[in-house]
Amino acid sequence: MHFSVLGPLAVHGAADHQVPSAMMPQRLLALLLLNANHVVSTSTIVDELWTTAPSKRARQTVQTYVYQLRRALGPEAGGSVETHPRGYLMRLAEDQLDLWRFEDLAARGQAALRGGDPARAAELLTQALDLWSGTPLEGLNAGPVLEARRVLLDDRRLVVLEQRIDADLSRGEHRALLPELAALVAEHPSHEEFTAQLMTAAHRAGRRGEALTAYQRLRRHLVDELGLEPSGRLQVLYRELLRDAPPAAERRVVPAQLPFDIVDFVGRGAEMASVVPTLRADEPRRVVPLVAVIGQAGIGKTAFAVRVGHSVRSAFPDGQLMASLHSADDEPADPGNVLRSFLLALGVPVDRQPADTDDRSQLFRSLVADRRLLVLLDDAASVEQVVPLLPAGPGCAALLTSRVRLRGLPVTSTVELGPLPVEDGVALLSAVLGPARIAAHPDDARRVVTMCDRSPFAVRTAAEKLLSRPVWPLSKFAARLAVESQRLAELHTGALDIRARLDSARARLGSFEGRSLEALCEAFGANRFDIATAATVLDVPERAAERLMEALVDAHLLHIVGVKPSGTAWFRFPDLVRLHAVAGRRVLSRVSAPTSPAPP
Repeated sequence: MHFSVLGPLAVHGAADHQVPSAMMPQRLLALLLLNANHVVSTSTIVDELWTTAPSKRARQTVQTYVYQLRRALGPEAGGSVETHPRGYLMRLAEDQLDLWRFEDLAARGQAALRGGDPARAAELLTQALDLWSGTPLEGLNAGPVLEARRVLLDDRRLVVLEQRIDADLSRGEHRALLPELAALVAEHPSHEEFTAQLMTAAHRAGRRGEALTAYQRLRRHLVDELGLEPSGRLQVLYRELLRDAPPAAERRVVPAQLPFDIVDFVGRGAEMASVVPTLRADEPRRVVPLVAVIGQAGIGKTAFAVRVGHSVRSAFPDGQLMASLHSADDEPADPGNVLRSFLLALGVPVDRQPADTDDRSQLFRSLVADRRLLVLLDDAASVEQVVPLLPAGPGCAALLTSRVRLRGLPVTSTVELGPLPVEDGVALLSAVLGPARIAAHPDDARRVVTMCDRSPFAVRTAAEKLLSRPVWPLSKFAARLAVESQRLAELHTGALDIRARLDSARARLGSFEGRSLEALCEAFGANRFDIATAATVLDVPERAAERLMEALVDAHLLHIVGVKPSGTAWFRFPDLVRLHAVAGRRVLSRVSAPTSPAPP
């Protein structure tokens, strides 16, 4: 059973469920539905049902109307009308009211429109509007409370209709929209948004005269009926059409997408000195510089790249584009979607963009060929993902970060970020906690940084945790970190969690690499090892172990810590990687272990 208020008041379901035939129970039902799952006070019900002064028995009469409503709805549905001390409540599930379905579809459509997917937005917003079968509560003789809600619902429908038309305009449906917009303008002659949309659609369709006429018609109506001029936004649109210029929303903008540069960035001076001159050039270059910044999860690649971007920003006056190449779910981003975002930022509406990724890439390169533009690609997954996103103009440059070495990518230079020097890590602690607290316990501060693997993310997490615990001496926190089985749990506060970063790094490995990582971490612990001993532990040929070591080193989950006289390498796992892998292996062992039979 479900109810409709977006049109005539209706009850849908079994034959014994129906709208009451009498007017007062009908209005009571409408009032309860529009406030479903909330108590409607008896005084509000009285205000709705009696437009003149209510009788002294109004509250008793309300009880009678509630009884009639329950009878009309039948035994099952009538039970959803609950009596409360202050009034009455109608309890409904999420799918029982068309108004709620409308708001859900409208919200999803609006989110799709903001997210740059006008086709999906138009689909969802159309579905929302299709739920309407007339004016709200059509045919009901409403009182003052319901009439006010009816006006609000009508306005809400018009807002959603405007958004659906915006979505269709973004899809390039301007010609198809002209008849609908002409009818809407005639029906709502004072509605400026519909007139603006009609002007835009007509101009895009090459009907400049119709666009200008629509404005003049609105202006005459507003001046004659209300003594008002059209809004400033509409006047600007009109002047642009007089000049035959594209609407302001379609004109070129200079994108400035670099995020906020953190205040307490520390260290990396040598790396900055090598990257900045490569990206900044005082004369045209034949080859577009592409700098790759690589390193393990949490090593500060994004913060470093953003700092570099701001340092060279003045060299790229035509804009800076930035994209994260992994989603919030840690899935690689589709380069076609990234290009759509880039083209939008450069002023190309979605309806004017090619559908194919290769074509979008060519359009992107054409647009920026003569510009001085910086492109920052964060957390790249593969060469195939990155190549379509690279500019080709001599005034452009690209900077990317990745956890893995992207072999085959034509980079100009590669900067590998390693752990911070201990003193830089202490400086980061000091920047967050204040120098006085560090100066009182310098040796403990160094111990904390060391047990954080000198990782900027882990050090920042430690600092934020200590900041929220002002009475803790650094020695106490260092002692807690020294317990290896608890170290990862200690490096967690608020949204900062080293385990989440390591979970992500582990998830990006193949199944063989992941299982091997865990087995080797448990076998060797903090000790160094070579390829031959790794092959023995894993029971695989040395060639397979060599390929595995290469993959783990490329992913920055394994460090080369020395070279034997024979020319082969010694390896060691970073402590945090090792602790995370061993903990994961033990959890998996507990989950998969057979359950012991119960004692007799």
